Amino acid sequence: MGSAASTSTSAAITNSAAKTLARSSEVSVSESSIKRKEKIYNQIKALPEVQLMFKNIQKASEMLGDHGRHDSPEYRTEMFSFLKDKVYHALREFKNNKHRRVIAQHAADVKLPDALTNVYRSTLQKYGLTGLTEVTSMSSVEFDELSTLRLCSWTYSDSSFAFSDGLAEAGFLLLLKDDLVSAQEGKHNGLDPEFPVIQNAVEYSIGIIHNCAKSENVKPYLRKLGIIPILTPFLKTENQALKAQVVMTLGYLIDNDEENEILRSDETLFEFLIDLLDDAMKSESRRSNTFSAFELTTGLDALARNEYNSAKIAEKGALPLLTELLSSEDEEERKAAVRALWQLSFLPTNKEKIMELPICVERLHELRRHTNEAISAASESVLWQLRNRDHHKAGDGGEQAVGPTADKNKDNREQSAGSIKLNVQPNDLEALIWGETDAKEHIMISYNWAHQELLIKVRDYLTQSGFKVWMDINNMYGSTSDAMASAVENAAVVLISMSQRYKDSKNCRKEAEYADEIDKPIIPLLVEEAYKPTGWLGILVGKALYYDISRKRNFGHKMQELVEALVKQAAGARNENAAISPLTRSVSIYQPSRMPKGGSKLDSKLFSVDVWLRQNNLQRCRKLATLTVPDIVFLRHLKSTAPEFFFRLLSEKLGLESLTDLRLFCDALDEL
Repeated sequence: MGSAASTSTSAAITNSAAKTLARSSEVSVSESSIKRKEKIYNQIKALPEVQLMFKNIQKASEMLGDHGRHDSPEYRTEMFSFLKDKVYHALREFKNNKHRRVIAQHAADVKLPDALTNVYRSTLQKYGLTGLTEVTSMSSVEFDELSTLRLCSWTYSDSSFAFSDGLAEAGFLLLLKDDLVSAQEGKHNGLDPEFPVIQNAVEYSIGIIHNCAKSENVKPYLRKLGIIPILTPFLKTENQALKAQVVMTLGYLIDNDEENEILRSDETLFEFLIDLLDDAMKSESRRSNTFSAFELTTGLDALARNEYNSAKIAEKGALPLLTELLSSEDEEERKAAVRALWQLSFLPTNKEKIMELPICVERLHELRRHTNEAISAASESVLWQLRNRDHHKAGDGGEQAVGPTADKNKDNREQSAGSIKLNVQPNDLEALIWGETDAKEHIMISYNWAHQELLIKVRDYLTQSGFKVWMDINNMYGSTSDAMASAVENAAVVLISMSQRYKDSKNCRKEAEYADEIDKPIIPLLVEEAYKPTGWLGILVGKALYYDISRKRNFGHKMQELVEALVKQAAGARNENAAISPLTRSVSIYQPSRMPKGGSKLDSKLFSVDVWLRQNNLQRCRKLATLTVPDIVFLRHLKSTAPEFFFRLLSEKLGLESLTDLRLFCDALDEL
């Protein structure tokens, strides 16, 4: 929710800030986009009024950090007055959201969240309090000081994800949790829970938590704090603004159907939020109960990640409002509306409803040409979803499949260890191994940007093992759905990096569901420790074998297992009655042209296959003379990773039938 009521930054901070400004976009951010945002950031940073804010924030941080003077009443009065006027109120004077984001980002960079949290703790200690709920009067000095610290945190967390992250890291949210628990217990000093101080503590706490829940970095932390059950009782409040905050915060945090029962048990909550949006759109200020149309639309987007909620949001009349927002004069509102429509379009029943709104489809086509990259790409994605109207793996009726339907979906994907199964037709394995196939196929890595560093290691490991790997590092396909589809269609197998962020990402969902739709083999990689897939991702992977690479100490071992599984499946059984591996038709992803590292004879440019065969008394085996150096590299790999297939290949394709010839050839390979 919107808030209630000096030094130059380094190049590193500038780049970080530009990327942070881009984080709100679901669409991949290209390098050119980041450069544009860096330019905008530098232009805003150079504005005199922004420079003045930087200096004020720096001074406030220094005053908050000067703990030796905090016992002086005069100094405390000066410090909190400066904080309230020059940091809190001053930011609210900026009406341009981009300017506010740059200022709040700078505040995060200079560690203002840490300073606010430390002084908040010391202030509680100074007055012998455990929380704001213990303050007896709103006119007291302690209330004014604690409120000022909260107001700063509320306002700045509304403008910067990095600031929200800083508050979580400093432990500020834990203090807010304690206040909410105390308010519900209503036991402090015998005060009624409706006492103004406690009401104020609740509003401040939920307001800040709501802002922080939007950050992908903070969501897991809030869930671990147990915030969901703590917030649930506040759904019954008569305070409309507070109720809206709670609904949207739960939308950001709830991850599975069991938790979503909280919202499902009261369908009026969806209608309540949509009515607020309607009121905001009719208001000259574009606000309702202090919430902007942009904030309310973003909240609906978050709620729609659950398919039951998605169906209800459309059913309760959100689509015409979102369609109207597509023509809003406010670019932030347009972006929020198209992203909400994108989220809603994953549900087949919603696709049909969107298609019944010609003006909506027409405006989406117009927005495809928008100069804002996030708006154009998201519009294109909605239209792509509408074109693929038949795909839905979760079941009918607008809800995620449960019971027999879900079990059947999972059973269809169940895999035993070392076996990756899919319904594909067998091809001539030997022809594929010897290169008689389309060389376009690759292993595709589908991932969320937050785990890019880890997935680059996966790519490099597979590449060094001889596989062709496709991974979009720099937004190579330009965020277009057709280019994404091409990457999936040309994949022999798709590796999906399971994590909460992957599940929450519209782009990742689009890739994974399209791969599933066209029956591409999918191998899950667990990249977030202890993560258990739910929702659409849980249904898609079912009980599939996955490779846990989330822990650094396991990475090499699990990657070796993955490579061995890929090679074994590529060289899988030829028994027509046996399940056929998905990679049986895809050995072209394995390219044995890479030389082994570290002193192999094959590294030498003077290596000759003919000479090698004569030296090892194998010249009489004529079929061996057709081998190339890359073939020998591949055979060495097969010998260690797929020995059964290796020996069958030597016998059936290379004519090594006698025990002596097999021994000589294996010894020769070992000596290389």
